[in-house]
Amino acid sequence: MSELEWRERSRRVLHRCYPSFAEGSGELLRSCPWFYVSGQGARLYAENGEAYLDLEMERGPNILGYGHPVIRAAIEEHAKLGVQTAMFHRFEVEVAETLVELIPCAEQVVFAKNGSDVCAAAVRLARTVTGRELILSSGFHGFHDWYVADHGWPNGFPNSWRGFVKDFELNDFDTLRKLTDECGRDVAGIIIEPAHRHMPAPGFLEAVRDLANQWGALLIFDEVVTAFRLHMTGAQGLFGVMPDLTCLGKAMGNGYPISALVGRKDVMKHLGETFFSMTYQHDSLGFAVARACLSYLRDNEVTGLISARTNALKSVFNEAAIAHEVPARVLGSPGRLDFDFPPIGELSSVKQAELFCQVLLESHVLPATSAFPCEQLSEADIAQAGEAFRLAMRRIRESLR
Repeated sequence: MSELEWRERSRRVLHRCYPSFAEGSGELLRSCPWFYVSGQGARLYAENGEAYLDLEMERGPNILGYGHPVIRAAIEEHAKLGVQTAMFHRFEVEVAETLVELIPCAEQVVFAKNGSDVCAAAVRLARTVTGRELILSSGFHGFHDWYVADHGWPNGFPNSWRGFVKDFELNDFDTLRKLTDECGRDVAGIIIEPAHRHMPAPGFLEAVRDLANQWGALLIFDEVVTAFRLHMTGAQGLFGVMPDLTCLGKAMGNGYPISALVGRKDVMKHLGETFFSMTYQHDSLGFAVARACLSYLRDNEVTGLISARTNALKSVFNEAAIAHEVPARVLGSPGRLDFDFPPIGELSSVKQAELFCQVLLESHVLPATSAFPCEQLSEADIAQAGEAFRLAMRRIRESLR
């Protein structure tokens, strides 16, 4: 069956069945592949057999890449067993022990399936412990109601749920200080992505920690992206700042759905006073994969390798932009990049990004304006990406003329 036939079948029965990288662009939606049949290394293979380099890795989970032998072996071995049973598997204990060993603030662990789950659990726990309702937030923390109701989506939420989350930007301590001066006694928790499109400024995370102590709020690090990718011990280990709770996910399962909330024992013990439970919370295949993935990450210095791959991609992008006099820039932290296109004359950021993505697709690189390199991203892959970047910058420059 052809790609077009699969698209037609999907339109009849699935809501919004198209790749996230093609969203918002009619031309990309028509020309990019929607379905893959296999993956290996940093490449996905489409229905027509064509190979496409994947730089984004679905925004970070696939830290080792596709078809990694360690992950494949773990899945094949554990598939012989029941994965959802009335009893627990010992791998759950082993993964929890590994997280306690690696993540500085971790004394106890509870598992879930994605980052949104554990961010919601952390906020619920902060409100339970403090008896307060207000959350101060920096970064993106998932799709659950506590967060989404206050972030621009108009439908599906009672009005009474709004107003309990107030935002500040990473490194904007003045805004955070103003918020705590105005409502510090009502703040249950401060939840922050400790690194995102920018790294934290020197002393910023320490100042946030002090402010949380001052007002009796819990400090929550959302390290769903940063843990194991920025540093094996997370941003908290890299920068030496200890939160009360940490949300983990993505890279710990190399694409398999598993996440964890970890934290101080005296805080975690209150989780039983609220409600946090799901059918697949103890899915043992997730623990088998996470056990293999975390062990491999710990024993093979993958984080350093990915940082080098990130720097290499950054270099070839910057070289392409400079060579064609396009003021594009790279933002991000080790392990992740965002390709930013400031407006040039009448050529908007959106139009430049569309041109960039279209040329990437023509070069058999999946279109994306961000990159989360995996371990198996090779020098040849980076060379292919660099050539695609050069062609894309040329297309943008030609559009200006």
